[in-house]
Amino acid sequence: MSANVEMLVNRELFFVTSSKSVAESVGYMRRKHISCVPVIDSDVAVGIITERDVVRLIHEKVDLSQPVSSVMSKPVITITPGTPVFD
Repeated sequence: MSANVEMLVNRELFFVTSSKSVAESVGYMRRKHISCVPVIDSDVAVGIITERDVVRLIHEKVDLSQPVSSVMSKPVITITPGTPVFD
């Protein structure tokens, strides 16, 4: 039996928009108890922000009020729900 990705996903998708500030995005991650969050622009994943990114930003003393789009990791690789798990 071949399984598709959609058969394995059983959680709500959390995301932020590219215009959200870094601080807002980090606060969202904390409230949702997640370690990373996709960044979406016009229903398309354009990047991701991770705990590792946040550690780097704090170390570099980056202004956390700037848009998350300016510091997110990109590009992201995406798959469709119908993608076979063992493809």
